[in-house]
Amino acid sequence: MIQIELYVPSTDRSFEFEINEHAKISRIIEELTSIVAAQTGRAWEDGSTPLLCYQEAGTILPVGKTAYQCRIRPGSRLLLV
Repeated sequence: MIQIELYVPSTDRSFEFEINEHAKISRIIEELTSIVAAQTGRAWEDGSTPLLCYQEAGTILPVGKTAYQCRIRPGSRLLLV
């Protein structure tokens, strides 16, 4: 498990999460959107596909790779859009 910082522009809030570095990005996105929706009381828009990005570089993480393969490390700052 690694700790990351997640910024969600639609809520204008940052969150800290622990994610499994061996989980695929697609699964991490599912978990994060569910937790953010529960914490903010705002559901994700139906039909939209959230994307996980490196906050600094603005690069989209490929959903078929694991967090480890994407080089997500402790303290990484990610963006959920």
